[in-house]
Amino acid sequence: MQGNKVVIPVEIRNRELSAKLFLAVVLADRGYDVYLGNKIQHTALDKIDPDVYFETGARQQEERLRRCQENGVSTIILETEGQTFGGADRFAIDTDKKTLEYTDCYCAWGRIAKDTVAEISPETRIEVTGNPRFDLLQKPYRQIYAERANQLNDSYDNYILFNTNFNVNGEKSLEQIERQFDDGHPVIDKLFDDVGKQVKIFGRFLSLISETAEQFPNHNIIVRPHPSENPYIYRNCFYVHENIHIDKRFEVRPWILGSQAVIHNSCTTGVEAALLNTPVIAYVPNGWERLETPNEVSVRCTTAADVFDVINHHGERQKAFALDTDTKTKLQPHIDNIEYLSAERIADVVDSVTANTNKTDSLETNNKLALRRAIVRTVGSKRFEELWVKRLRGESRHKFEYIATTTIYSIIEKFSDKIKPRGLTIDRLPYMVNGFRVRTVDGWILISHLQVSHRIGSN
Repeated sequence: MQGNKVVIPVEIRNRELSAKLFLAVVLADRGYDVYLGNKIQHTALDKIDPDVYFETGARQQEERLRRCQENGVSTIILETEGQTFGGADRFAIDTDKKTLEYTDCYCAWGRIAKDTVAEISPETRIEVTGNPRFDLLQKPYRQIYAERANQLNDSYDNYILFNTNFNVNGEKSLEQIERQFDDGHPVIDKLFDDVGKQVKIFGRFLSLISETAEQFPNHNIIVRPHPSENPYIYRNCFYVHENIHIDKRFEVRPWILGSQAVIHNSCTTGVEAALLNTPVIAYVPNGWERLETPNEVSVRCTTAADVFDVINHHGERQKAFALDTDTKTKLQPHIDNIEYLSAERIADVVDSVTANTNKTDSLETNNKLALRRAIVRTVGSKRFEELWVKRLRGESRHKFEYIATTTIYSIIEKFSDKIKPRGLTIDRLPYMVNGFRVRTVDGWILISHLQVSHRIGSN
């Protein structure tokens, strides 16, 4: 519905910001007033009082969704990590029936997710929409990563990329993670089962990285830790190798595009590399793996010698990394939007949930959060992060550090002209560290804090 307010949380900047901006632009083109940002659901939901709220997952979110629905806010679940690569049973563990009871629509990444959610909660409306993260891997939309990929090639000429994703090397301890769930929650059993597998793989992976650096002394070896990992163990392990670099800056996509080869184990980046037609290797020593699908769309290697052989001869195997029918068949049950835009389908869902709603109530103001917002507005978002988040709380905000409005603008500028509407406006929310408003007004793009405007399509 024209002018309705939509809230989209962003959890990890390098993982999902570009994709959710892409969704925001598509919604803005349909007349929606979109608010998105890091932890926006925790700090500003009552302030914005939206018509539509996107939840980031279907696990233990029933309280917030119940409060939204009771006040006339339509709720949509768009999983941040909604892949079903580990199978339907593992996916079901992360899905709560109580959360689904307060959901107007669940946007499934693929058929397996839809069938699993339908079995847990038959009353919930479910639409297969894919996820906008994979929209940006399609041509011509992947062009947004080209400039950064070229810059990385200039900095790390001829590099091999290792993407890691090991909970055993996480910023949080297992005890901290366990405390997030009720006693006996099945996620806890899954967590410790994964840890057992990861301990075995982690040591072998560290050895492979070191051996690769020695085998290819004229190549740079990039180790890119997952945002939730602690990078220091990698720095401590590899400081003696001049050609190994630990670098977790930026999104993973330009790193993939610029690399000679991508090496992983059971990581979503293996799927992303396959979709970007980049040579991708799954290192599975002794058959140890946690997720099958990312490894199935990669070249499986069980020994370091196998890995080196693929790297040496990947030029002869370029066809193996094309997005062929077999690869699509393996991926589509998990990620449906290989050949269509997920953002457009999700926008259709928003259209449908707002078509017959008439919001009359408002979310109750949280006085504690209102005070926080007033402080942020007074001292400024960047200063607030420096004083409160980093110094007083001692947090690094490694998942979403302060981002300038001009950076948001530059991301959107790289989107294909096919989806950018005339009159797109980006404003920083003055009461949040990283919050932005995306909408269309009067045929101008406006960056308010710089007082610079630009008409779309002008020279």
